[in-house]
Amino acid sequence: MMDKGSQDQLENQLIRCLDWSEDQDFIGYNKFDGNDGPITPALSFKSRFIALLWSQLVCRFPINIRKFLLIPKKINPKGLALFLRTYLDLYEYSGKSIYLEKAEELSTLILEYRSKPFNHFCWGYQNRWVGPVFIAEEGYPNAVVTAFVCQSFCHLYKLTKKEKYLEVVVDAEKFFFEDLPRLVDTETELAIGYIPDNVEYEIVNVNAQYAGFLSRLYAITGNKEYLVTAKRLLNHLEVVQTDEGGWFYSNPGSSHPTKHDNYHTANVLEGLFDFIQVTDDSVYDSVFRRGVDFYFKNLFTKEGLPKWRHNKIYPLDSHSASSGLIFFSNLSQLKGYHDERYNALCLKLYHFINDNLYSGKGYFYYQKTRFFTKKFVLMRWSQAWTCRSFSTYLTNLSKTDT
Repeated sequence: MMDKGSQDQLENQLIRCLDWSEDQDFIGYNKFDGNDGPITPALSFKSRFIALLWSQLVCRFPINIRKFLLIPKKINPKGLALFLRTYLDLYEYSGKSIYLEKAEELSTLILEYRSKPFNHFCWGYQNRWVGPVFIAEEGYPNAVVTAFVCQSFCHLYKLTKKEKYLEVVVDAEKFFFEDLPRLVDTETELAIGYIPDNVEYEIVNVNAQYAGFLSRLYAITGNKEYLVTAKRLLNHLEVVQTDEGGWFYSNPGSSHPTKHDNYHTANVLEGLFDFIQVTDDSVYDSVFRRGVDFYFKNLFTKEGLPKWRHNKIYPLDSHSASSGLIFFSNLSQLKGYHDERYNALCLKLYHFINDNLYSGKGYFYYQKTRFFTKKFVLMRWSQAWTCRSFSTYLTNLSKTDT
């Protein structure tokens, strides 16, 4: 547990990191932007396989080669949503109106980057994303980015009570319910697709993020239909939970090489967390506890390092460390889930980030491998996620103190 002096240091560090991000206009490189710019698309020769290789090469290279490939820095709506919630955390922590003003400024910027020509509010990445299953062109919407934006607007509405923010999320919910394909659709279960197009398999964390958003939307509207849909999504998550308590990245698990990774497991648990926190309903208690136990035991080392996969430690990733800090810090505030092991892990993750990934100049590095550190910043992946984790931790520490 941190003393007051350490919390003040954390607050000052967070403000410095936000100032650095603001100086960059929140624009930066993205993890999967290897097919942006003029060079790599030309060298792909219209081959999807070569384009995928470029995406992975740029992503995995030990140094940042983007500037040599003329890949531009861009806005990332998901990153903006994380920064927005960071400012809201700071506002709740300090009571200083400047942070609420900055959050509202970011909300205006996020709205400028909504995906068009879709009828409902939705968002996607601003880079051309070439994946193993589909290619998403710049701005093409997806469920996860939209869910993160909607969570941030729910938070903003909760603090401001301004109807314009509520109108955005109510309309965006229709994107999920009407525009995304339904991969499972029964009276008791629901699973949706990642993008508004034909997909070959289900990405499990999509359903959890949608359920979490619906739970928050129910909390601010009282509309029980949102809760009914959230339960159908969570019923499906219960069905696809493995015997060990985790979730594969995809369903069926054999459809994608990624099985159990760190931050996608956190994404699934966050959806369950949101439902439990909002409703105080114990219907998914055993599912959640088994999932938390799997996450804690299989995706972190005993020393508190954030593992990359359940069976692979390296690379030690900024996103994974931040996801763990956010989740277990929030979990400490959930009635019936307090555990000193989780508090100890949060402190270890905080120190890991500071000792290994903080530049000392207001920004955070991407990853630490077994032999070297990738000393460059990805605005959404390393900077936004880490700022959000620090603000969450700071806010929850203050609640614990009181």
